[in-house]
Amino acid sequence: MANRIRMMMLCCMLILMYGCDKLLEDEPFSLKKGDYNGYEIKTAGYFYKYMDKVDSYSIIVFYKNGVVHNQFSVDSLDEFENQIKSGNYTSDYKWSWGLFTVDPTGIRVENLLGMGGLHFIAYTDYGNIINDTTIHFYKHKESWSDVSEAMDDTFHFKVLSPKPDSINNYLP
Repeated sequence: MANRIRMMMLCCMLILMYGCDKLLEDEPFSLKKGDYNGYEIKTAGYFYKYMDKVDSYSIIVFYKNGVVHNQFSVDSLDEFENQIKSGNYTSDYKWSWGLFTVDPTGIRVENLLGMGGLHFIAYTDYGNIINDTTIHFYKHKESWSDVSEAMDDTFHFKVLSPKPDSINNYLP
């Protein structure tokens, strides 16, 4: 009888593990990776925004292959640039990599949001391109909800050469 109960518990655990594994798969991007050949935004550097509430900078790097890299909090632009120039810059965080697209309505940037370290779900930020060196993001929408949040984040461009490579372990 005890062996039978153990066998049933083992079977239940295996079923749960298989089911949870499927539930915890990372959500795929809705945007497709594609080359950016436009001139609406500059790509030979990075875009930055100073966040006065936390006294740091948010950085976005756009690449010609349609990949975007976000560095959400750096103390100074000089520190970010020096890490890159010295070869000490690494970004091995899945949530910092995403995709972007530019079309006549503006720019969309899609990234992943970690859900307690178990899996990642997608969100999209929508922006207007003011000129090739200024982007204003006005809307943030998570993929799992029909609700969107208003944003008011303006990023400015700064030339940087060389900039970090777009090769990462998370996007093909």
